[in-house]
Amino acid sequence: MKHNTPPNDLDRAARAALQQRRYPDEVLARLDALAEPELLALPWAALLQGRRLCRLHSRFAEATALIDRALANFRAAGNGEGELWALAEWLVMRYHNGDYAAGLEELFDALAQPMRPYLRAELLFGQFLCAIGLGQVRDAVAAGEAALDALQDESDAWLQRIGRIQMQRNIAAGYHYLGESRRSVAAAEQAAALAHSHADTADMQPWCFYELGLARWRYGQLAAATETLDHARRLAEQWQHRELWRWAVAAQGHVLRDQDRLEAALAAYQLANCWGEDPEGPAFIQLRQGRLAEARWSCEMLQRVSPAASSQG
Repeated sequence: MKHNTPPNDLDRAARAALQQRRYPDEVLARLDALAEPELLALPWAALLQGRRLCRLHSRFAEATALIDRALANFRAAGNGEGELWALAEWLVMRYHNGDYAAGLEELFDALAQPMRPYLRAELLFGQFLCAIGLGQVRDAVAAGEAALDALQDESDAWLQRIGRIQMQRNIAAGYHYLGESRRSVAAAEQAAALAHSHADTADMQPWCFYELGLARWRYGQLAAATETLDHARRLAEQWQHRELWRWAVAAQGHVLRDQDRLEAALAAYQLANCWGEDPEGPAFIQLRQGRLAEARWSCEMLQRVSPAASSQG
């Protein structure tokens, strides 16, 4: 007799995989076989699938729907443990959806609760992202460094390692915004080297090399940035990271622009269909082309945009 609802052992397996930050092929295959209503009814399974879509493929809209539902289901069931793990993923999605203030509002009561060091670091990572989105750079860096401190107390070597990779590659952006460009490059290099040194962290390499490429570009290491971003772009293709691929292509445009290869830069921006992490891009291109009035108008448009919109890193 065929059951319409998958057995609870799948939700238990998803919980174990999520809390160990693993993606077992057998569990993923079972998740992919579920109809949407079945998946949404299993909060740990929905949460694992949401994290997978976000972290492995940058499919943010689909991930948001799954993670939002998982968090709501845990809260409705009074499952405090599940709520904390879901909140860690939910905060990341608030960043990707530009809902930074809402993320921070949910965070502080959660941080007051006892939890394992790795999970605390995950919540602090969410705080870092939302603070970066709001332009609160010093607060963001403080949260990132607190996350790294929390990881010192994590007894699980695997969780400690992947937590450090995640935080080092992201805090690189915070150091850049504080004007500490050399420190930014060093943090991104540490994350990329750590991810590259182990086969079991290959899934983290696309993000790491993207952030390293950005750090090198911002520091003026254009030749190194070109090589690194090309590697990040190929990794994004390999892992089917839709949005990350676009950001990497746009970042290649930034490097080409700063090399005064303006036509090639514009072609990269057109291919990416975005300006990536540099909303000032149009103004810089127009200045180099001597289109001063248009550059002024572009700057005026930027001034009308909220600070959060120009600080996603």
